[in-house]
Amino acid sequence: MLSSLSQLRTVELHDAIVGDVVLSVVDRTCGVSVKPDASKEQSEVHLSCVFQEVGACLVRLDFRALAEESWAGNVQNCRLDVDAGVARLYLAGGLIECSSRSFLLDEKRLVEPLDLAEGGAALADSLSELVELNFDESQLLSMTMSPSTSSCGIVALVKGVRGAMPMVKTSINFHDVSSCLATLDMNSLCSQGELGNVQSCQVDSERGIVRLYLRDGFIEVVAKSATLAQS
Repeated sequence: MLSSLSQLRTVELHDAIVGDVVLSVVDRTCGVSVKPDASKEQSEVHLSCVFQEVGACLVRLDFRALAEESWAGNVQNCRLDVDAGVARLYLAGGLIECSSRSFLLDEKRLVEPLDLAEGGAALADSLSELVELNFDESQLLSMTMSPSTSSCGIVALVKGVRGAMPMVKTSINFHDVSSCLATLDMNSLCSQGELGNVQSCQVDSERGIVRLYLRDGFIEVVAKSATLAQS
């Protein structure tokens, strides 16, 4: 296990394949799973890069472009500013940028997709029913982006359908995702806690766009449908 950001330089990420990206506001972590160059002997090895004590992160993924380049590897390069604690992964279809104070790199599967609740009602080919959720002053907990399955998941505490109280844990799993964008100030979002770190949600069901406006951040998902569950 490697624990220094500088040690990431020892890993050849060029032509690797990016897997799941998991952002946890609660834990202030950004996890990225990658599969090294498929043309090499260690092609079955999966690495988990976990940035801890994250200050801010930016993730921009074009799922279609990543899928088209996955056969040859969709990670183009990795740039590090060790003194500033900043890592940038340049992708063939996106960018992952993260500033953090500590870092873990391991062959064990440290990065796991979100365990989204089951039993949600499928929203067919429309995202319009998300409008029924009251995201005002809700609390974003985590987000998972999975280019390999064209899916994206968001877990938050919201007031429930039509503003019902109390706050309930809500899982939204987007299907047939074409792109995702998340820019988060983890320090600020985590500190706001029960006060709520989400200001509002806008849904353009005709174009399949969902936007979450955060107190210190922004999320946009472009997808065809979603599954909703509350627990």
